[in-house]
Amino acid sequence: MTETIEGFGFFYTDCHWEVPLIIQSFHRTKAGAYRAMRKRILADWESGFARYVEEERRFYKRQCRWPNPFAHSVYRVLPHRIVVEE
Repeated sequence: MTETIEGFGFFYTDCHWEVPLIIQSFHRTKAGAYRAMRKRILADWESGFARYVEEERRFYKRQCRWPNPFAHSVYRVLPHRIVVEE
């Protein structure tokens, strides 16, 4: 018996140059997938900001800019189908 589940997936990759998008979570609604994506983006931003403050503050202060640590990251919500086979 084969069952197909329709929904939305939250996909993420660290570097869009080397790694394809990988599904992080599956949701029945688009709103649920966007909530999961928002949580991930905020968590990544907080960890990147903490790293900036703790480790690299002096270097970036001399540079007078704060580079985007997620410049190559990709966050997407896309329609997705899961096929369950028994």
